[in-house]
Amino acid sequence: MYYILKEEGQQLGYIYLPPGEHVTIHSFISSEANFKQKELNIKDIEMASVESISNASMSYPMTSGDGPHSYYKNSNFQKRVLEAAKQKVKEAIEDKLEVNNLDFLGKSETFCVADFGCSVGPNTFSAMQNIVEAVQLKYEQQCHQQKNGSSLEFQVFFNDHVNNDFNTLFRNLPIPRGFFAAGVPGGFTNRLFPKASLHFAHSSYALHWLSKVPEGLADVNSPAYNKDSIHCTGFSEEVAKAYAAQFKKDMENFLNARGQELVGGGLMALTIPATPEGFVSSQTYLGLNNDLLLDCLMDMVKEGLITKDKVEAFNLPLYFPPIKELEAILHNCAYFTVERIDSLARHQNIWPVDPSLPSLLRAFTAEVFKQHFGEETVDPLFERFAKKLTRREMASQQESIPLSYPMTSGDGPHSYYRNSNYQRRIVEAAKQMVKEAIEDKLEFTNPDFLGKSETFCVADFGCSVGPNTFIAMQNIVEAVQLKYAQQSQRQNGSSLEFQVFFNDHVNNDFNTLFRNLPVPGGFFAAGVPSGFTNRLFPKASLHFAHSSYALHWLSKVPEEVADVNSPAYNRDSIHCTGFSEEVAKAFCCSGLINKEKVEAFNLPSYYPPIKELEALLERNPYFSVEKIDSNGRYQKIWPVDPSLPLVLRAFMGEVLRQHFGDEILDPLFHRFAEKLAVSYQTYAEKEEPLNTFIRRVVEVAKQKVKEAIEDKLEFTNPNFFGKSKTFCVADFGCSVGPNTFIAVQNIIEAVQLRYDEQSRHQKDSSLEFQVFFNDHVNNDFNTLFRNLPVPRGFFAAGVPGGFTNRLFPKASLHIAHSSYALHWLSKVPDQVTDVNSPAYNKDSIHCTGFSKEVTEAYSAQFRNDMDNFLNARAQELVGGGLMVLTMPTTPEGFVNSQTYLGLNNDLQEESLRDMVEEQGQISKEKVEAFNLPLYFPPIKELEALLERNAYFTVERIDAIGRHQNIWPVDPDLPALLRAYTEEVFRQHFGEEIVDSLFQRFAEKLLVNYETYAAKEEPLNTFIILKRKMNI
Repeated sequence: MYYILKEEGQQLGYIYLPPGEHVTIHSFISSEANFKQKELNIKDIEMASVESISNASMSYPMTSGDGPHSYYKNSNFQKRVLEAAKQKVKEAIEDKLEVNNLDFLGKSETFCVADFGCSVGPNTFSAMQNIVEAVQLKYEQQCHQQKNGSSLEFQVFFNDHVNNDFNTLFRNLPIPRGFFAAGVPGGFTNRLFPKASLHFAHSSYALHWLSKVPEGLADVNSPAYNKDSIHCTGFSEEVAKAYAAQFKKDMENFLNARGQELVGGGLMALTIPATPEGFVSSQTYLGLNNDLLLDCLMDMVKEGLITKDKVEAFNLPLYFPPIKELEAILHNCAYFTVERIDSLARHQNIWPVDPSLPSLLRAFTAEVFKQHFGEETVDPLFERFAKKLTRREMASQQESIPLSYPMTSGDGPHSYYRNSNYQRRIVEAAKQMVKEAIEDKLEFTNPDFLGKSETFCVADFGCSVGPNTFIAMQNIVEAVQLKYAQQSQRQNGSSLEFQVFFNDHVNNDFNTLFRNLPVPGGFFAAGVPSGFTNRLFPKASLHFAHSSYALHWLSKVPEEVADVNSPAYNRDSIHCTGFSEEVAKAFCCSGLINKEKVEAFNLPSYYPPIKELEALLERNPYFSVEKIDSNGRYQKIWPVDPSLPLVLRAFMGEVLRQHFGDEILDPLFHRFAEKLAVSYQTYAEKEEPLNTFIRRVVEVAKQKVKEAIEDKLEFTNPNFFGKSKTFCVADFGCSVGPNTFIAVQNIIEAVQLRYDEQSRHQKDSSLEFQVFFNDHVNNDFNTLFRNLPVPRGFFAAGVPGGFTNRLFPKASLHIAHSSYALHWLSKVPDQVTDVNSPAYNKDSIHCTGFSKEVTEAYSAQFRNDMDNFLNARAQELVGGGLMVLTMPTTPEGFVNSQTYLGLNNDLQEESLRDMVEEQGQISKEKVEAFNLPLYFPPIKELEALLERNAYFTVERIDAIGRHQNIWPVDPDLPALLRAYTEEVFRQHFGEEIVDSLFQRFAEKLLVNYETYAAKEEPLNTFIILKRKMNI
């Protein structure tokens, strides 16, 4: 069935389900444009509570990286889901999105999209691209005759849990792409964005992951003790109630969070696997997969690989809600109207029953099993699963819906990325439904929908790692763009930009997701890590929310199913089968795991009966249920082929790994594949020193930042914010922390103080902060996100990309900050490595300052980079916005080699030449071809460069010198230098020389200590620039 949910305003989402089988629900939800919180007596989710909620939730990321078991390589199923939903998204955008609503975009021309549960890619890129294209089309239709010739830019946020592999995600962002990208770490059941900052929310195959295993499932004294299963089978009423309760709580948190973050009239597109009416989970494909996993676990118990107690204590945090239950939840949410709910089913050939299934399941469930059972159980578990999958006769012809969160990360053979063709089929099956929903329900003519902005925001909740989420988003973007073009035909020259947020749990493999963003994408991308049952975005900031095959994952396994004293004790199954007495499996035959471990395991997934889901949606006060469609088995979504073990492993491996251990995954899915082969026919039917130094710079600059904000920032300017109450800060060259957090906090405290002073007479003077952490795509965003301060006074997002390029939509930032980053050049000057050039730098590895030609080459490259940086920031900062820069410079009258930094580089060069002469570890030619891409400009050169830029006024330039004791001449120096230059040496000379190089450097530093102490210290220059108005 396919539902369209709509409220008084327009925010869209979609859910889909097929009747009489396990179904995928594709729903569109529309936010209320003029929603009044007090009238509905609904309390805002404040940031402090968001943090506490986030900390309490479980995190099971998809398998990270891009290896054979990664989600990146095993998510073709999810890709099929997105492709099936693409047309539906497009239609919903065409029909429901009103870009020309004066309040929808505000004064901005930026459309913000968030994908919740995005994982690591590549599907999230496809989904976001779909959304951006649809929104762009809709925008062109509605606004192309606007006289001002405005164009729309897209900011896309990729969200998933903080443990998601953002490194993989960012490395695979598509190039080129039509959006600015940011990763937002955090559980999507919490707030992740400022109020009304998103236009479109999307989530596909993420919301069925629970924030935690339901309480009582592992409690032997609970009626819901799920001893005999590892998931919500459906046959135990108490276990099913526990899962349903947790799912309801997570979904309500997710909806309420999105309700705060989406703008009025924004859309939310969701793809969620659900249980058909009249069936239980174990009568579906997914239920059978979970039963097979339980079989494999019990085999491992008998083989002595894991203990029985360990299995009995394990439950999968997945839940596939009955349709009516889901409907009731949606209808009970005051922020949204249910615009449409459609079903994607088997004839669309989404689910793969083939050799890829074990890899698919491993990709998105391996982490769950690894955390519980240990890493050593993962391989044997999924090896067993694969074997069982090829052997065993299936008990039902019903389809099951695959899990999408957390998927196995990376793009290896077991990854979700490589095993999500089933989900892709679902996306393809839903495409027309999405298009119809957008065409029929999205209203760009509503002046409040986009505001004055030209950015359409889409969020995909439970996006995993791709590639299916990219397809889903692309479907939405295309449909929205078409609708916008139709409705904006009388506006002159306006174009719509798309911001897509890819959301999934913090442990999702964002690294893989971002690496595989489509190029070009047609939207700005951001990763938003967090459980989607919580607030993730600011109020009224999304136009479209999407989730595909995610909402059936429970935030936790119901507690009762693991409680031996509970009537719901799920001893004989690992999921909600529907019959506790018949689900005991022969999992212990091999002795790899013990029986108790299997009995304690339950999958946190639930496939709700359709009527249950409908009832849930209907009672939510925020949404109206516009349509629920079910397309049935004839759509051939679920693939009955040998790839099924790979598919299941891709999205279930993490769940099993957390409970049983990593070592059981291979044998488990190997057994599953064997059982599947036997049952094929039935299945067919069914870094510290560097931190210390930089911290000194940040601390010294703190007072200067405060003074600049007090003196230069003007909140009284009516055009500074527009209608938003969100203050946006970006830190360029943030690295992995913790210093970036300190710098940002200093800025926020100063801004808040200034704002309080200027707005104390205003009735509604609360301010929210959105902070973007930017660095190159190969930066370790995983570490950055894991170390975000908790609690914190801002919403966080990571933006991968070189800062000499545009990274954000026009006029979307209020303060830009960069500390100790701009002296890094975008490349080594060409001339210094050219043997025929006068600037050939044969006798040095850096710009010493003694060679005029070399210095001119470095200076020219620095000017080019700084011009690009300033011009890019000028496009991104609002008029009156500030830029705060701290960078090392060379004192007047000195050259680089007469300073500390120059001596450091000279000593590094000596160490390299020693390695040439003494051991032959490296060749002389290799050293002569090497140059450090660093330049410390003379102060006057820097001043001249800044003064000539037409976009900024130079408000202040100060020098932070030696008397402030910033630069450490001590034993920490070798470690400091290694922390920020090691990668440069490694890429040129190889990893094997790094230890020897810096050991030699440390020895030379001791010998030259007195010379070192006598050297001139490079000045740390503090700069305040202000964006000119109306240029």
